[in-house]
Amino acid sequence: RPQVEGYVSRILAKPGEVVAEGTPIIQIDPKRQEASTNSAAAASGIASAEVERGRATLSQLEASRAGRVAALKLAEEDHRRAVNLQASGAISKQAEDQATATLDSARAELAAADRQIAAQHAGVSSAEKSLQQTQATLRAQSVELGYYRIVAPFGGTVGDVPVKIGDLVTPQ
Repeated sequence: RPQVEGYVSRILAKPGEVVAEGTPIIQIDPKRQEASTNSAAAASGIASAEVERGRATLSQLEASRAGRVAALKLAEEDHRRAVNLQASGAISKQAEDQATATLDSARAELAAADRQIAAQHAGVSSAEKSLQQTQATLRAQSVELGYYRIVAPFGGTVGDVPVKIGDLVTPQ
């Protein structure tokens, strides 16, 4: 019995023919289901590419963060020196203020990089969930495609085949 609705496109076994379990008996036209399965496969491929793109962007952001950490360490060291030099009168207050501003800017840039990385982690997680969803849809469509071929449930002799090519069959 068919588990899907469709038109019979081929009858693969004749009445009186001996068949083994799993032998195809009737083929229901699978074109629409094949298109749905192909669409699901394409969506899965797109989702997979989005995950990879997100991971690549995350790697770039993490590399950029490492540079900002180094810049912050340098700014902290320059600021420490400026404070000591200004206290001894070797540099002006303006030079110390500039070192303080550079330090504040380096801290802000590092904080911004951390926020970008957190946002990208969320984006990658979302893309991974989307990929899982499209893969599940693809598996379901592939299973459904298998229902377009009616096979012998057990070995034996084929009885009457009550349909002709072009007949509409339904699960009922």
